[in-house]
Amino acid sequence: WDSIYDDEIDGEYAAEEYSWYCGWPELRPFWEEFVPSRASRVLVVGCGNDICPVHMFDEGWTDLTAFDFSAAGIARMEDLFGERRLRGVTLLQADARALPLPDSAFDASLDKGTLDTIFISGEECFLAAVSELTRVAAENAIVVSLSRVVPPDV
Repeated sequence: WDSIYDDEIDGEYAAEEYSWYCGWPELRPFWEEFVPSRASRVLVVGCGNDICPVHMFDEGWTDLTAFDFSAAGIARMEDLFGERRLRGVTLLQADARALPLPDSAFDASLDKGTLDTIFISGEECFLAAVSELTRVAAENAIVVSLSRVVPPDV
């Protein structure tokens, strides 16, 4: 994964930023409908170099934690947020199957393809990640997960 953020795949994915599946303009109406409270504690799953969390922060969801498996992805996200915004954001290099986060810590989470990549690596890994994301979700938490891989019945 680090090579994606270093732009070593023939420029197929821009190292500066890349929004998996959709950008903030497409996501925003749905996010606002499902997560209307700007005071929500938000978890961004597998942030990588997606600019959406920055737009989300700028529009008022400032209690934001984002993680990625890749150290290069987190370094890229630090650049995207910039010094001023980083004072209010928590960025973590972490494995979705073993998050260093407390139980019931988030009111909402956003996944844009991270669970897809985990699903492709095997059902056991996928189920472990789903279990861990469930653990850190508060009661009645909203989960927005965009997928093109995970079957709807899973």
